[in-house]
Amino acid sequence: MWLTRILVPEEFGLAAIAITIVLMAGALNDAGMSSALVRRAWPAQTLTFTVFWTQLAIGFALAAIVVVAAPGLGWIFGRADAVPLIRLAAVALIANGIASVPWATLQRAERFGAIAVSETIASALAILTAVSLAVSGTGAYAALSLFVVPAVVRAGCLLISSGLRPRLRFSRRVLGSILPYALNLLGEQLINMGAQQLDRTLIGIRLGAPQLGIYHQAGQVLIIPLQLLAWGTSAALFPAFAKQQTDLGHLRVSYLGSTRLFVALVFPIYTGAWSLRTDSTGQSRVLTKIAT
Repeated sequence: MWLTRILVPEEFGLAAIAITIVLMAGALNDAGMSSALVRRAWPAQTLTFTVFWTQLAIGFALAAIVVVAAPGLGWIFGRADAVPLIRLAAVALIANGIASVPWATLQRAERFGAIAVSETIASALAILTAVSLAVSGTGAYAALSLFVVPAVVRAGCLLISSGLRPRLRFSRRVLGSILPYALNLLGEQLINMGAQQLDRTLIGIRLGAPQLGIYHQAGQVLIIPLQLLAWGTSAALFPAFAKQQTDLGHLRVSYLGSTRLFVALVFPIYTGAWSLRTDSTGQSRVLTKIAT
């Protein structure tokens, strides 16, 4: 939010182009396999190592595709100056591939303190980097660093705190045992990511980087309460639900109860966000529509 006082909407828009592209590619990053690990009470080491190397390979492959396709993607958005930003943002795909299994390992063990420490370190370093870059006049790179830096730092912290030491083990048979669940989840992730990023893609193509920058920042402000509530609760609830998967009655009660509580918390927050909008430049109309 402080960067909005330093950077212009066009610089946020250029960063948003790169972030949107990488987020859409990132829907394939996890492919549902880390969640499959969390569902297993005692996953074998061979499965853990197989998923790790698979995720890492997917991350490198997606990053390579984005790097090669960057000039064409820049042309689609009508911004050749977005190409280096797109290529830099692709680093996050590799980082996410590294972080996926360590994250699942900590989540399954319900070691949320270790996860919180990793996320806090990543966020703090991202803020320091973004502020330093913004003050030095790097423009869009400062905005992009809020996306790339935490992904890289988070991956390193999670790998260390999880105690995972990947060995060169890989089994196609073991990988096949989780594919039915993983592919179903992947399909849901692709649909969800498309729904989340399609609007930004169309705005960037049709209206340009400045308008996308305004729209992106409005969305970033309004997603803060959702991130604060949803990230922690979903991370904690998923392994808890996984332990109840054989007791559907208990699982149903837990799921509906947590959903009611979450909605009860979120509804007044977004009602308040809508009521606190201001309108001196007309830009708050975007904020109002997103809040609604």
